[in-house]
Amino acid sequence: MKEKGKIILGIESSTTVCSVAMGIGEKIIAVREIEDGKFHSEFLHGFVAEVMIEAGLHWNDLDAVAVSKGPGSYTGLRIGVSAAKGYCYALGIPLIGVDTLQAMARKAKVKFSSAEIENLCPMLDARRMEVYTAIYNYELEIRMPVKALVLEESQCRGYFPENKIAFFGNGMPKAKEFLSVTVKNALFIDDLQPSATEIVQMAMQKLDCGQIENTAYFEPYYLKEFIGKKII
Repeated sequence: MKEKGKIILGIESSTTVCSVAMGIGEKIIAVREIEDGKFHSEFLHGFVAEVMIEAGLHWNDLDAVAVSKGPGSYTGLRIGVSAAKGYCYALGIPLIGVDTLQAMARKAKVKFSSAEIENLCPMLDARRMEVYTAIYNYELEIRMPVKALVLEESQCRGYFPENKIAFFGNGMPKAKEFLSVTVKNALFIDDLQPSATEIVQMAMQKLDCGQIENTAYFEPYYLKEFIGKKII
């Protein structure tokens, strides 16, 4: 029996993980993922083809394409968003942008009950002692907005709430020692990576509410300007 509901293709490429998922209604029916940050462009379109075949779908079956919009890797975001926009243009279907950090918080919250944790703090590595971060409550409402945070006492003073808070993401390990001594009631989740499954599931809600992007003008949320390396 064929699943019922809107069909969304999801793309996550904001970090070293390249992830593609297909969802029908609230059910994820196919996923492909690999952690190899230097080769997103080589894997992405192949993964899309594979999930389409596994799901038994055709291009004209899609109702929308969802993409992780950042913050994150400049190159990774550019690859994912360019691919998503290309599919939407070609098929004439809506583009849905999903906040990368909020999607990570959604993935983390299932590990706890609301009694066990009150705040969720994803952290993405922004090089040196800086992270892209935000704080959400258990209902995924924003408590502290997205920012690039330098992990120094002067920068972090008053930023983190004192009630139970979980830290996770590829920026968390370098912050763990610092956070352990500066934040009360801190919990740490290892090896939690962004995934297209959360992108699809959050996009379903957005599509139902008509929260779609202007495909022509949509750009990733880079948060910081890209600084290229000088080659001598």
